[in-house]
Amino acid sequence: NLFLMAFASIEQNWLIFYPDLIRGLVSKILFHYCPIACCLLYPPLFYFILIFVRPCVGSYNYNTLLCKWPCFYRSKFFTQFDLYFNNYTPLIIIPVFCTIIYVRVFIQKRSLKLEAFKWRRDKKMILQLWAISSLYLGMWMPLQLLGLINLYFDTYFLYQAQIDYMFLFPYLVHIIYPFIVFLTHYNEMVRFKRKREQLQSVAPLK
Repeated sequence: NLFLMAFASIEQNWLIFYPDLIRGLVSKILFHYCPIACCLLYPPLFYFILIFVRPCVGSYNYNTLLCKWPCFYRSKFFTQFDLYFNNYTPLIIIPVFCTIIYVRVFIQKRSLKLEAFKWRRDKKMILQLWAISSLYLGMWMPLQLLGLINLYFDTYFLYQAQIDYMFLFPYLVHIIYPFIVFLTHYNEMVRFKRKREQLQSVAPLK
């Protein structure tokens, strides 16, 4: 979900630089739970309405492996809205807010180092955000750039390559994501394992 990742990029700024913003119950509902609910509900509702509710007569090519575009892409308005708002907007938000974090942390690095615990926590959050955002951009950006080329320049540019390979790129996010989480939390997992082994090696009192 690109919107969810875009919101995560924004929320990381709040957690690092404005932690008091979402500490209260009302603030947490407004600035944490409500945006997450919108990010989760909006995409399926949008596509459900346009694909299943909005009347549209589809044409099918049974010689291709996958369908390239949904029926509502015959409308230039919905095509541009879907590309620009649903795809390009979050793909712009993600690198912009990640860059803001990197720049602000670099500027405030000395003051953050004075608080050792806060610096370690924020550094971990930034590294994890960088890894996950890079994954999303790497898997989504090529397909969306080709969509822009297909819309305004050449309708069939890399048409078959998109159907055979590039349409599968976004699904790789869900496959690679657990490995990124594992790598970014590897040190914590090692410490937890060692601590558990130490506790198990202690003989129980009789």
